[in-house]
Amino acid sequence: MNKKFTTVIPYFCGLSEFSPDHTRQAMHLREEWFRSCIHSLRPYTNQFFIGCCNKADEEALRPYLLYGNIQVVSFNRPDLFPGNLNPIDNPEYLPIFLLFQVQQFIKDKVDKYPYVYFTEMDQPFYCKDVNNLFDTIDKNPNAYIVPQRFEQIPSNKLDARKKMFPDVPDERFVKFRGHFSENDNYYIVANEPVDVSNYDEFFYVNKKPTTWNAKNPLDEVLSDGSYEPGVDLVSVDYLDDDSYGGAYGAAYLIGNELFCDTQFETIDFQPTEQAGGHCVFRNRNSIALKSRDMFYFHVDHLSGYEYNKNLPRNPKEANTDFGKWLTMGEKEKDTKINEQFKKSSPPIKPLDSGVLDKTKNMNASFGQWLSNK
Repeated sequence: MNKKFTTVIPYFCGLSEFSPDHTRQAMHLREEWFRSCIHSLRPYTNQFFIGCCNKADEEALRPYLLYGNIQVVSFNRPDLFPGNLNPIDNPEYLPIFLLFQVQQFIKDKVDKYPYVYFTEMDQPFYCKDVNNLFDTIDKNPNAYIVPQRFEQIPSNKLDARKKMFPDVPDERFVKFRGHFSENDNYYIVANEPVDVSNYDEFFYVNKKPTTWNAKNPLDEVLSDGSYEPGVDLVSVDYLDDDSYGGAYGAAYLIGNELFCDTQFETIDFQPTEQAGGHCVFRNRNSIALKSRDMFYFHVDHLSGYEYNKNLPRNPKEANTDFGKWLTMGEKEKDTKINEQFKKSSPPIKPLDSGVLDKTKNMNASFGQWLSNK
């Protein structure tokens, strides 16, 4: 029997504080991107868990229940989060809350849910040999595999993109024919490696910084969920080391045991990115792999095209949040990160509020909803 994975997708309606200019663009295209993502994953997925946190998105997702193997996990119930941070008021935390709930649901169910694939909603899946991905994880349960992340660039913005990231080598600008390709545009394979080592003929390892201590300072969460780190306990480098970028893809395939061993925590610095890979990368046991052949396992980051369409001629002169970030010195960046970390108060581990069980009613009543249409 062919192996399949469980897919987790947040139907994201929020803004990333780190990159609000990007996340607010082309919101009207979300459903089209999501549909492309879902269709690309259907041959490889035994169960979808799709998260949302408002009524409009609940309604948009209901037709997908026709597929039969999709469970919509709605966080649109304030009573599920009494006195705690919640994704209704803070939709940028939806991905973390969804991952945490799925984690609690599949614990000790390795036979039924041996592999988990997390992805953002706008990333169609491409893989030359998915069975080799499974075999790689089976041979080393500490390994997780991150796709290379393609982004289409309009021809008239190619130079601006190169100016934004002048250290990116030319071989990472490639030709690719995706579902939304236009005008023979180039694609950038984003998130170039920072420090790597050999793994095997198919994959390389994104190495973790040697400066990281063996103990994760974010592990010190008290039994009541509170946390008092003191700013000096949490290293800025620990939260914003360059190695995160190389290991990132806003998606990853991971085995059940490593997934359930990972702490998905709500911290105010890059909350969507924490869910998209940073939390797993911080796991002391994890080994972050990417494919040597950039086309072997990759995603097409569809909203990245909308962002690239609006690149200014010189990004550092742009009056955008990312433009301002590019002009900052390292000390100023560190200060901003510390301010963001303190602002959210302590990292809070999401409550096990049983959202998956409580939202089964939504899926069970789908037939009644359909008959009323």
